[in-house]
Amino acid sequence: MLTGIAEKNQPEARRSESSSDTVDKWRWIFKDFKQKGYATLFSEDSPKLAAFNYRLKGFKDPPTDHYARPFWLEADKLLDDFCIGSRAAHNISLEYLLSFFRAYKNKPKFSLSTHADISHDDQNAIGYVDDDLKGILQTLEKEDFLANTLLIIFGDHGARFSDLRKTIQGKLEERLPFMSITLPKWFIEKYPDLHGNLVHNSKVLTTPFDVYATLRHILSYPSYPASEITTGESLFNKIDKESRKCENAGVEEHWCPCLNLEEISIDKPLIKKLAEFVVKFMNNLMFENSHLEKLCHKLVLKKINSAFNDMPSEKVQYFAKSRRDNECDSCGLIFGEKSTNTLVDDTLYQLQFVTSPNEGFYEVSLKMKRGVPLLVGDVSRIDAYKDQPHCIAKTFPLLRKYCYCSPKPAR
Repeated sequence: MLTGIAEKNQPEARRSESSSDTVDKWRWIFKDFKQKGYATLFSEDSPKLAAFNYRLKGFKDPPTDHYARPFWLEADKLLDDFCIGSRAAHNISLEYLLSFFRAYKNKPKFSLSTHADISHDDQNAIGYVDDDLKGILQTLEKEDFLANTLLIIFGDHGARFSDLRKTIQGKLEERLPFMSITLPKWFIEKYPDLHGNLVHNSKVLTTPFDVYATLRHILSYPSYPASEITTGESLFNKIDKESRKCENAGVEEHWCPCLNLEEISIDKPLIKKLAEFVVKFMNNLMFENSHLEKLCHKLVLKKINSAFNDMPSEKVQYFAKSRRDNECDSCGLIFGEKSTNTLVDDTLYQLQFVTSPNEGFYEVSLKMKRGVPLLVGDVSRIDAYKDQPHCIAKTFPLLRKYCYCSPKPAR
């Protein structure tokens, strides 16, 4: 997000390597903003877990005008139950950010402030910050700082260890961190196309590489920094939803949150329940008009041919953790047992089945919402029904794929 380059492609900076150096040589977005006249700030409230110091050698020179690491190294010695003295540590961090805005009222600013201590061991503790974060945002708005600010609030990942992490849901949450982008009102009015693209992209697979490209796009607008972007695309550009895949977005398969249709056993009770739900839907659709009960046969489920549901790739389902290898500290993979499928009551299913007496072959997609089946789109009949619906073909053409009329009387 800050360099647009994967760690394994950066100059070596791991503490474990004798040939490594500090991360000063990496391509930092901080420097790009500073060259454009921005005041810059970087603050991490947990120096032991700091992104570029925990495994890496950190910075030799401060990467920003205001670099809070020296303060947090001392403050960490006093930290007790998320507090430093009588003050919540996260409030010190938030107020530091507010003071940065106040100190540079008339100068463009770029800041990154992260909070790791309060959520690292227990994600439920994040709730302690809710009211204080809201208060700081309200103050920023009241003092008119948000009128010219692109505000990004994000998480880095979901739970990486816990009973939840052992489930499919937990695996996906680990790979789908929160990301919120708020634009000033005037920007939305002046650049409706850019805002529209951003809204479109909120429904597309995106990555930190795209955030980096967006930040570079802000600095070079209206031109696009194509030569500097090797992976990802600015979120102000409309990303093609169909062509965007994990492979071309810079996401390795074991981190890919995208779902694929995976074949499952047709003998599962849920699958029969879903097929019978669809057949009942088809009958209800026909017999909304009561006189059709005398013309069309009631359909019954004869056979389920196949069943699929939306699941992540097997590499995601079996992924346990990453490990060190020749490329980087987290490039090696360790796989374990298949994760528990907690999506069974909230996922997409695709079925193919045959009904009687019409021998109709149907395909349908259903979405489970908390255990309740809902049709997604239309029911497709994928065999030829020929003259089966002759008795209603003209009067009820939309029911032709369901209705099996009594045979035509012989002449």
